[in-house]
Amino acid sequence: MDPYNLNTGPTHTTPSSTSSSTGNRGAFRASESASTSLRTGGPTNILAFLESVSAYCARNTDFLESVSAYCARNADFLHRIHRIFDAFDAAHARAERTEARNAQLEHQLLTAQNTIVFLRQNDFEQQGRIQELERALAERRREQRTAWIEDAVRIVGWVLLGIYALAFWIDKGAVEAIGHVYKYLFCL
Repeated sequence: MDPYNLNTGPTHTTPSSTSSSTGNRGAFRASESASTSLRTGGPTNILAFLESVSAYCARNTDFLESVSAYCARNADFLHRIHRIFDAFDAAHARAERTEARNAQLEHQLLTAQNTIVFLRQNDFEQQGRIQELERALAERRREQRTAWIEDAVRIVGWVLLGIYALAFWIDKGAVEAIGHVYKYLFCL
């Protein structure tokens, strides 16, 4: 017997938003009805009220367990995605540092070019200095190209690693195909 009419909410077996909202409204109306009944001089059997609440919670145990399992699965997924985005953030930070270094190299290159032009126009006797500056300019250009290639390979590697991890979580069968592509790219 349910003197506080807590049976108005449906029994939940799946984490459905519609049934959950309906059950919550039913529980709220039942609790409000019981509280009003207690305040207005209705039945005062507190033990029966607590038993009704306990029975309502027992009927929704499967629903609460399924919600808990669903949240646990999503928490694992979000944790994996969070790690992938952390890797992307780290790659982005390295790219920004590389861009700053490249800007500094570009400034040095421009300074060297201006110096070469000035020396060629104003002092033809300093050919040795000009050749030294040209060698330094060529060396800086090689360093800049090497830095660009290294950063491009590093960023591509992080992206492929993120795709590989995401594919492993979604479909383990796709891991072999992506693994072959990964090996092919790094064997070139």
